[in-house]
Amino acid sequence: MLEIKEVRAADVGEYTCFLSTSGGNDSRSARLEVIELPYAPGAVSAYKIEGTKTVNVSWTAGFDGNSPIIKYIVQKREVQNNGS
Repeated sequence: MLEIKEVRAADVGEYTCFLSTSGGNDSRSARLEVIELPYAPGAVSAYKIEGTKTVNVSWTAGFDGNSPIIKYIVQKREVQNNGS
């Protein structure tokens, strides 16, 4: 049995256990993946297309936590323009 306590991203990899007895030898391998919370996107920008009700939003993806990101949630908030 292999037990890794307090696993970290640096522990990702292939692990192999070897067994050697008078009855023979054997080995088994397993790959360890560490799933972490993803980081928030960065470099977020938004601009309104003049004369429409359309806003283009773009961002740079953050660290994915070693798991595919399947969706982003975009929330809208209207801000009053006070002329400044």
